[in-house]
Amino acid sequence: VLFRSKLGTMIDHFLCSAIIENISNSCQIIFYKLSASKGKVMTLSGRLSQAILFISLYILASCQTLTKQDQKQNREDEIVNTQMEIAQKQLDTGKPALALQTLKELKRTHPNHAELLNLLGIVYLSLKNNQKSIEMFLKSLEVDRKAGVQLNLSSAYIENGQFYKARQTIRTAIKDKNYRYPERLLHNFALSLEKE
Repeated sequence: VLFRSKLGTMIDHFLCSAIIENISNSCQIIFYKLSASKGKVMTLSGRLSQAILFISLYILASCQTLTKQDQKQNREDEIVNTQMEIAQKQLDTGKPALALQTLKELKRTHPNHAELLNLLGIVYLSLKNNQKSIEMFLKSLEVDRKAGVQLNLSSAYIENGQFYKARQTIRTAIKDKNYRYPERLLHNFALSLEKE
């Protein structure tokens, strides 16, 4: 799993706890049933208890490992998000070159982070590097096809004079019924026709 939300981590921990509790309850039931018998069965109950205890500990250790991995991933995601917020503020305050520097460093360690690639595309677009912005938007779309990124890509195509490609991109994006700002797509569609 590449990414797991905080809620996912809690569910996994809860699930592991429930599995161990069920194993423990099953062990007690089996132990009581076997203890009621005599002879060889009593010897078996000790081995069975040991086996169930071993399996429970193994599952618990796996759960803790998952939780540590999730914690590490969550910390890494927080670092990426914080750096992206810094870059966004740099961009918003009229410092796109500084934002570009921040994001380029981050891209070295996270080359397939869709939101990072999208933000890089926006920065390149603000720096009038249309071709590089198109490249970043396309890479972002390879990772995650979002209508918002397609809108940004259409803007880059318009700025680059590729009006037909802009409209093709918008036609694809408009199919996403979950996109909250379809009027922005229509605006870019009309703008591409007007500039052509």
